[in-house]
Amino acid sequence: MLFQYTTRLRPSCLSFRQLSSSYPHRVLPRLIRHQCANLSTETRQEDNYNSKAIVDGLVSKATPFQLPPYLEENRLGWLDDRRFRHGISDYQAERLTVREIAMLALMNSITDKSMWHVKVFDETIVSKWREEVQAMPDSMISDKAFDWCVEELRDKSKDFEQQLFVPTLDSETRCVKSDILISEKLRDDLRQAVEPLLAVSDDEKDWHPNSESKVLNLVHPSLYPLVSGRSRSTATGKVGRETCFESMGEGAIVEPGEKIPTHAVGHGYGRHQKQSQLCSTRFQWLPSEVQFVGDKGTDVKISSYINNLHPIKYKKLYGVIEQMIGKSIPLWNSVLVKGFNQHPGLRIEITEGVTEPREAPFVAEIYEYEDRLVPLAPQIKEYLAQPDNPQITGHWGKDMEVRRKRMELPEDPNEWDLFKVEEAILDVFLRTRTVIHPEPGTSKSYAQWKSSHAPQSIEDEFRAHGLQVIVKLSSIELTPEKPDYAGGSWHLECMLNEGIVATSIFYYDVDNVTDSRIRFSQEACLDETALVYEQSDHDPLSITFGTEAMYEEPAVQELGSLAARQGRIVAFPNTMRHKVEPFSLADKTRPGHRRFLVLWLVDPHFRIMSTADVAPQQVAWAGDARVDGHVKRGLVTLDEAEGYRLELMRERTTLNDAVESNFDSYCLCEH
Repeated sequence: MLFQYTTRLRPSCLSFRQLSSSYPHRVLPRLIRHQCANLSTETRQEDNYNSKAIVDGLVSKATPFQLPPYLEENRLGWLDDRRFRHGISDYQAERLTVREIAMLALMNSITDKSMWHVKVFDETIVSKWREEVQAMPDSMISDKAFDWCVEELRDKSKDFEQQLFVPTLDSETRCVKSDILISEKLRDDLRQAVEPLLAVSDDEKDWHPNSESKVLNLVHPSLYPLVSGRSRSTATGKVGRETCFESMGEGAIVEPGEKIPTHAVGHGYGRHQKQSQLCSTRFQWLPSEVQFVGDKGTDVKISSYINNLHPIKYKKLYGVIEQMIGKSIPLWNSVLVKGFNQHPGLRIEITEGVTEPREAPFVAEIYEYEDRLVPLAPQIKEYLAQPDNPQITGHWGKDMEVRRKRMELPEDPNEWDLFKVEEAILDVFLRTRTVIHPEPGTSKSYAQWKSSHAPQSIEDEFRAHGLQVIVKLSSIELTPEKPDYAGGSWHLECMLNEGIVATSIFYYDVDNVTDSRIRFSQEACLDETALVYEQSDHDPLSITFGTEAMYEEPAVQELGSLAARQGRIVAFPNTMRHKVEPFSLADKTRPGHRRFLVLWLVDPHFRIMSTADVAPQQVAWAGDARVDGHVKRGLVTLDEAEGYRLELMRERTTLNDAVESNFDSYCLCEH
């Protein structure tokens, strides 16, 4: 079978009481309706066993090859708040208001500044920042919002001085970034260790498919992955790092994975989706086994080879990557999402959109005293002549002129129809009112907001079992003939069976390219049942939350972007989608590049097949096998590997399309 999930903490079914206390109120009724009523007696008995196993400690290894528990049919294991969450139809944050998004952008911008942690205490500098941000057109940063940001950054500066990284774009999820965590020496060591991979002949360079020879793969997990029906596994987990060649060609062929349930029963937020589009029975990226060194700390040793990186020829690079994994662990601790309420949540919480004025004038008066309609005509005419507020009408579309024409009244007030006047007044009210954006500090203080954050400590929780990490080294190469990179597309990392829960990226060599950024978004729900709004009047909420119309609109929200500058390391959870923004050569007369190391963390609560199970498959490495000719019968040629890579890429494109098609929609109902 394809999936080797050795259960470390096997999720159990949560009780109704647990669900009621920890699961978001916005989905609990739907969850209970779809799931809890359908649990069989057998499933409940099994979950009772699993609950005991969790209490007692590590479940003993069962079947070596099995689906992770949260993919099993008729289980609620995916609900367990003891595993890390991912974004493949598994996690939704609550949508942030436009003002809070602006606050994230402001704090992200300030923490990009050199010595920000010192400057944020300088009142002269802070006053200048306030003036600059509030002078911007349509600035969403009010005095209260700015004050909150300063208080938050001053508090974060204390942790920054010790940790050397800072959370950013943070609410229910977060990224982290640092320009000083990785020393110049370590960055230079990485650059030098990678040089031999760059120095190969043009014929040996692995340009990523469909990249127009701009994205150069140095180490990529999509080449020579685990392929069911082709790859061989020793199933012992004992393929060594530098002795891996001795196992080449050995082991049994990995059979196709066990049958995946047709639909994800209750997967994610009670949504039903074909798991066959999310989970591969054909391919799997191969992680390396990573063991902790000593009784404490984050120093690690890579104990099985990195796929596509020769462990003898690139021994120095292995040592540098080990250091980078150790540096990434505190960042992953900060961003990992465990359960549903581990991060602070919203700074601004609302249930309605507030406008000024809150209601239309004249209507109540003319209904109570119909004979006042004509005397009030001058004031009504003046009111109806107001210009539209583009904040409201900017997205109304082409029917505005038709709508205005329909609302026109006769010049003579004696010819006015009461109901037509009411309709015209209400229409102008809707078009001219101002939406009052809510302020932070109303529903909770900064201290209350901060107190709910619960960082992880995977170096303590999984010290005995170690981690599994997937490695990628790439370079985006631009030339005067090819001076522009078009950017990437929105995507999540991995297929569901690979279990990636966090990413770190280190930009170790950036030369002669314009500013480049990586942008983030996430599924973001709204609890329609808790929102207050008038019949068919969605504009106040739409403007407050920054949506188009609150109708049949994908429930996704962009959070902002981080600069991909030299020497910077960033980390983020796999609950977030991301994409690389376009960039170009700065000097069009000479080449430029952006080179980076990517580390993906597999959820350590489970174990997938790794390079400790599957020996190197490259025919080119067979000379190091030190065994007889039977080796080649079990290996994969480069042509084969490149063909498999194209299949794997198509599978992942289908995954991202399937995830997007399964997004919830904002759809405020009519009362």
